[in-house]
Amino acid sequence: MKSKKSTGGRIGIIVTVILVLILAFLSAATIIMMRSDISGQSGVPFDLEKITSTKNDDGTAGAMLLIPSMIGITSDPGRYASSASAATTSEIYRAALPVIAEVLSTPGTHDESDNLWESFMNRDSSLYIRYHHEFADCFISSISGSSSSYNAVGQVYEMFLLPYSESSDSVTAAVRSLSGDVFVYTKRLPENILTADELDSLLDSYRSALTAFDFSDSGEPVFTQTFTSRNILMSNRTSMLVPKDSDECDDLLRLFRLNPDKLLNKHTSTDGTASFIDAKGIFYIFDSSFAYQAVPEGGVKLENYTDYQSPASFSDYVSASYNLFLSVGNINRHFTGGDADIILASAESHNGRITLRFEYIFDNIRIVGCEPALTVTFENERLTEAKIYTMSARNLGTRSETVAEWWSADYLTQQSGGSVKNVFLAYECDFVSESISAEWFGEYSGTVPGGKE
Repeated sequence: MKSKKSTGGRIGIIVTVILVLILAFLSAATIIMMRSDISGQSGVPFDLEKITSTKNDDGTAGAMLLIPSMIGITSDPGRYASSASAATTSEIYRAALPVIAEVLSTPGTHDESDNLWESFMNRDSSLYIRYHHEFADCFISSISGSSSSYNAVGQVYEMFLLPYSESSDSVTAAVRSLSGDVFVYTKRLPENILTADELDSLLDSYRSALTAFDFSDSGEPVFTQTFTSRNILMSNRTSMLVPKDSDECDDLLRLFRLNPDKLLNKHTSTDGTASFIDAKGIFYIFDSSFAYQAVPEGGVKLENYTDYQSPASFSDYVSASYNLFLSVGNINRHFTGGDADIILASAESHNGRITLRFEYIFDNIRIVGCEPALTVTFENERLTEAKIYTMSARNLGTRSETVAEWWSADYLTQQSGGSVKNVFLAYECDFVSESISAEWFGEYSGTVPGGKE
């Protein structure tokens, strides 16, 4: 009997040690994830062929997470654009999606001439698109609905689309990266699509919601008129609204396929943060975020978040990420931005591992100065890591007039002592002020976005 008790004791010790090691590994892995810099792209090579499917998906839903920061129409008698209006911007962009999917589905040609971009600026009829962030051309094409597959040729921050040419049965696009590289794409199409007349109709339909813009001497688009944007109120640390022994907490665990009734370990610190561990992974509740880390070779199957057919396309991964975010918001909307929404901020892919980062926006205006709203990593069609930054923005129902962009661009350039790489409209993350209005911010070489020094 002593021998059996001794053996049982040793087995118990071994099991305990194994569980402690698993806990230590998961905790260390999650801490590493939490401490890593996820505010921007890490420069991982973008390899679309490794994870895209050959089927032609309807990428419209995912593509709207790439809603441009500005979309402008050049057509007689002038140039007009939408920026601080998610509804107007998305409607015009949706009309251009079929063309974007097709024209960027073929590798572009690098153009080193000095006046090509200027020649597109001076066209009598064109559609101009500037994204919130820079993306690989093949990624934009894929998520917009194209089934073509190739590795990235050019990086797209801004784009000109010329109307359909009947003489060549084709559409031409010029894209430019943040570094200034220009690529030209031409695609023959079987039918008239995005003609000059259609651009005129778009301008007529949305003219009352658009603002005049022009191109500066450096080729940057700037609004030449003032317009209004909505005021908001921000609240942080909304993750602390979760009682650690509640249905809400259990629902969060189940979203990541963790069983609240079969946890290996559960711990709540004096500061209110908590960890929940079962055999499949670990879930953390921090003061301003939720985090999930799968065990090695584990993870949540993609099918739990979206309907798809293997192999998964980029649209599938983006859709799964957004559905996960919406599911968290269904538990409590103040966990996921309140009146705010999210857009895709970066996409990285290498050897089948894909990382997507999303950021908060309100009415198509970025909220800057805070962590990404959502960061997810997938491997082998499984979710292996996730982090949600919890905050809430509330529409106050009031508006503020925005200073004309051309004036702000000149002012920011003078203040910086050099040229501004990019000027954009944003809300500065502020959990103290009772009313926050949108302001013009500038990006400079070697600095983080933010016009205020």
